[in-house]
Amino acid sequence: MVAEGVVLIVVSIAIHHLSAWLERWDYERHCED
Repeated sequence: MVAEGVVLIVVSIAIHHLSAWLERWDYERHCED
């Protein structure tokens, strides 16, 4: 189904943005030390 493909794309993009945000947050947190 098309809906399943759309959901898969949205989830993959969300995970990509989340992982990128977590990496940036972790980097900034280490810089504060």
